[in-house]
Amino acid sequence: MNQGIDPYRIVPGQSIDIPDELLVQQAAPAPAGPPSCIVESGDTLSGISEQFGVPMERS
Repeated sequence: MNQGIDPYRIVPGQSIDIPDELLVQQAAPAPAGPPSCIVESGDTLSGISEQFGVPMERS
């Protein structure tokens, strides 16, 4: 998942897939397909990871 994404260089408008099996339980029903996040100015990968409750993995 997210092949080719440099965790040190994400850019606004970039789409990052969120592994749904790791998402924090939410009250709203899950959307069809893998969830994703569109990077906004000022976002960091660690911040997005925290927002979605998904641990960052290092390869």
